[in-house]
Amino acid sequence: MSAILTADKLTRRFGGLTAINSVTWSLKKGEIHAVIGPNGAGKTTFLNLLSGVARPNGGTIEINGTRLDGQSAHVFARHGVGRSFQRTNIFDGMTVAENVKTAALVHLGHAFRFVRPFAGYKSLEEEAERALSLVGLLDRRHRLAHTLSYGEQRMLEIAMVLATRPSIVLLDEPMAGIGYDETRHVTQLIAGLKHDHSVVLIEHDLSAVFSLADRLTVLVNGAVAACGSVEEVRADTAVQKAYLGE
Repeated sequence: MSAILTADKLTRRFGGLTAINSVTWSLKKGEIHAVIGPNGAGKTTFLNLLSGVARPNGGTIEINGTRLDGQSAHVFARHGVGRSFQRTNIFDGMTVAENVKTAALVHLGHAFRFVRPFAGYKSLEEEAERALSLVGLLDRRHRLAHTLSYGEQRMLEIAMVLATRPSIVLLDEPMAGIGYDETRHVTQLIAGLKHDHSVVLIEHDLSAVFSLADRLTVLVNGAVAACGSVEEVRADTAVQKAYLGE
């Protein structure tokens, strides 16, 4: 599989702290690549760089051969990057469907200049139904977002990402704070995404990570401690001592 997203010597500093330290890394087309590591390892900062939310102090980022380091999140989105966050990022006072349609509308470049009601955009209706069907929330489309369970809100956020039709999906701890049944649902959802997307997954639930990941990168103190298949990384003695435990 060819690389769809690459980082070369990627570096991000906050004052005297180096959060990401000369990371060279790639995401292959059609794979789920998990990034794990202890708290403070730089995982979310890394995702911020890959989505344009933060800008690097050094190194390069390329998507399909086009350099994007230093560009805004909107430019990354136009090149196919969709991103979820650790905390739910939804509009509580809108319905489930309106949340998804808003995400799709922003991606189309209209932002909040609603020149006509949602109903005037037939394509948005179809896009919302498609995305909500993928995450299993179609039957809740008319409910206000704040009435959903926390796990359902996490799935709604993934639907909002999918409504932008990204080729690359970045997921930041999608299973944080949800129960067993919802974790199983989200795991199945992510497994299905690789048919049409390349996925970068940050997740603390290692059982889910090991079942989902095609490749695994371990970050420690902002640097790559190991990268390879799940079996290769789990067998790495340095990783066992530094992160997975003896």
